[in-house]
Amino acid sequence: MDNIPENKLIIKEGFVTKDGRPFSIIKEEIPRSWLTVYNFIVKDCQSQEIGFLRCSVEKEKAFLNNIQVEEESYLNQGVGHMLITEFENDLREMGVSHISGKYYPEGIGGSLSESFYKRHGYEVVCYDQGDWEVQKTLDLENFKNHKVEENEFGES
Repeated sequence: MDNIPENKLIIKEGFVTKDGRPFSIIKEEIPRSWLTVYNFIVKDCQSQEIGFLRCSVEKEKAFLNNIQVEEESYLNQGVGHMLITEFENDLREMGVSHISGKYYPEGIGGSLSESFYKRHGYEVVCYDQGDWEVQKTLDLENFKNHKVEENEFGES
């Protein structure tokens, strides 16, 4: 039997929405024998969950399972940007260079829009069978240039 480390929780505070509301990102690391599952959970100042990102990492590849801002009043407030930026920075720190994930066209399952992914450097691909995917290769060489300030919202 593999010796699997215990789950870890890391809380990052000090994030602020465009309209000034504070929020935190809680990163849960769940090691498995062949990969690690990560949950990034966004909570407001009353500890209400307002969004999340779920992914799994195996060697140099990450699979983005889902990213969602659930609370409507937090849409277009920079929460999704900070969530995906924290996720990508953590991957860079781990030496993970490739991200792929299932993409559902806007309106299905609360998926973020295609423009959100493109604005963050993702390619949105549709395969012959009608399956959609997002893909991105991270620049590990210039990681320090990718550090984000707390209120940088990445708008175009």
